[in-house]
Amino acid sequence: MRVQRGWLFLRGWLFLRGCYLSVSLTCCLSGLLWLTGIWVSPAQAAIHVYPETETQTMYRSRLSLRDNQDLAWQTILFKRIQNGLVVDFKLRLVGFPGQVTLAHPADLVLRQGMGVTWQASDQTQADTQLDTVVTSVGQYEMKPVMASLDRFAPMQLEVTLEGGEVRSLLVPPFVVKEWLALKDQS
Repeated sequence: MRVQRGWLFLRGWLFLRGCYLSVSLTCCLSGLLWLTGIWVSPAQAAIHVYPETETQTMYRSRLSLRDNQDLAWQTILFKRIQNGLVVDFKLRLVGFPGQVTLAHPADLVLRQGMGVTWQASDQTQADTQLDTVVTSVGQYEMKPVMASLDRFAPMQLEVTLEGGEVRSLLVPPFVVKEWLALKDQS
């Protein structure tokens, strides 16, 4: 009987020691990943900077969002600064080729909260780089929208497809936060 109690005590002690080591190792690895920046939370801004010329720099945020039909879209918000002035602030939406065909020209409708609505004018046909691109791309002027956007509340983008169908993309608060961080880049 005494041997059984000793064996149970030893097994319990080994189990607790293993749990302690597992928790310690997990905490150490998590801390190391956090300190080195390898572990990035989804709310952390991922703004990329591209110097285009001596006097012009592009800042870009690129994320994947899903529409109300569960199709993925790339959303690329970018701004160009030339000689300290914002010369471009655009949102490019890229749907999967063959699954969506955007109507052009058709403004993008953006909604946030109760009653806050913006319209971003369609600039797709004005961009010579997009002339030969597939029909699943739209580019919209965001300067007026970004000038008045000031809170992290979720947004809804409404993009018009050929035939008049409207697709809605939900923009979560962490994306809006990233867009506001992009707005403040200079």
